[in-house]
Amino acid sequence: LNEVYEHYGSEGVLKCIAEAHWVSRSGIYAMSQRPFRPERTKFALHMGEPMGKLVTIRKGDFWVLTGPPGHGKSALVDDICARLAMHEGLRTCFASFEKEPETDHRRDLRKWFIGQQRGHSGAETWTAGEIRDADAFIERAFRFVVPNDNEDASLEWLCEQFEAAVIRHECDVLVI
Repeated sequence: LNEVYEHYGSEGVLKCIAEAHWVSRSGIYAMSQRPFRPERTKFALHMGEPMGKLVTIRKGDFWVLTGPPGHGKSALVDDICARLAMHEGLRTCFASFEKEPETDHRRDLRKWFIGQQRGHSGAETWTAGEIRDADAFIERAFRFVVPNDNEDASLEWLCEQFEAAVIRHECDVLVI
């Protein structure tokens, strides 16, 4: 504006300000400037009333479930993911750095599939057929991110693993 003032005086400065346009900036749009996007498919959680009416999930949603340790967060997430697999055909990839896939996840998902909490692990009274069917369900519906001993499980590494889970393993739900 100093150069405008020097060459055109105060009238030039006022005209320059009056005719100024906003600099284009990405990230803020009028609705008419956005492309049409169809509404994403909603999946029911199949948890009965009242959850069935209150909560649905869509691919691309980001959920955060928090609470004190030992109050059932992991059990709830397992239940939701197993229901989505059973009723909607969605596949889940778990990146759990506290639960071992071969023991903890397998036990908990077997319990969910068989629907019985017999004993601590349940395995004492499950039939071979129940275990076989549960393991087939787990094989179809779940994938697990587990770092090798020589890998640094950074956020970048985890994002790469999840990308592979979505592309190569057709995972629909990603759980940390």
